[in-house]
Amino acid sequence: MRRDLPQGTGTDVTLLQRFSSLLAKSDGTTLLEHAASVCEDCARLCRLVPGYRREDIRNLLVASFIHDVGKMSPTFQDILRGKSDRRIKHEAHSLDYYREVEDSASDICRFISDCSGEDCTGELCWEDIWGFVVSHHGLLTLVRRGEQLQATRDWTGLRPEDEAITLADLLWRYYPLGGAVILSDLIDSASRAGYHSIRKALWEATSLEGVKTALEEVATPYISPVTQDLLELLLIG
Repeated sequence: MRRDLPQGTGTDVTLLQRFSSLLAKSDGTTLLEHAASVCEDCARLCRLVPGYRREDIRNLLVASFIHDVGKMSPTFQDILRGKSDRRIKHEAHSLDYYREVEDSASDICRFISDCSGEDCTGELCWEDIWGFVVSHHGLLTLVRRGEQLQATRDWTGLRPEDEAITLADLLWRYYPLGGAVILSDLIDSASRAGYHSIRKALWEATSLEGVKTALEEVATPYISPVTQDLLELLLIG
């Protein structure tokens, strides 16, 4: 697939250009490389569910593409480049970039259409997209407080008027593909760690049940028992 990056005007640098210069992994994998691969894997999962809602596919594809946007944090970039030994949750920084991401929606969707082969044009539900992004490691929840979105893991601090979008909400709302973003991220990360048979299993499967069976057979060396249990939840169907 062609993957031309939109060019900024003057001294402006587009979000996708920034993705191409920032790291997603300490092995040198860029955010753009990881985002594109995760998006392709997510598109493959979506194609295994004939008749799945087109609007939900768009949300899943955009969420899969920007799931690691919090890694744009300068602190996290220093960690990946070996310049810092701090430990931070990158997904907690996702909403620092919400305006830049949403302002770049047309560029993102055009790039996704190119790299995934799926038409990504149309209306997006940003609340759901950000919900997937902040919860993709299962630790944080998206909360709306008035007009503001926040990522939190402190349930004791929620107020009655707060609106929380939990991973459980998204799993059921997007059934049976509510776990597609997490699973696609896991597949690409495992492949880059040398477990190439995991991606091969995804692309050879002809159903979600086939994906589940294949992963159970090939992913054991890479995936912890806890993550195996999570896969059971993600691949309900």
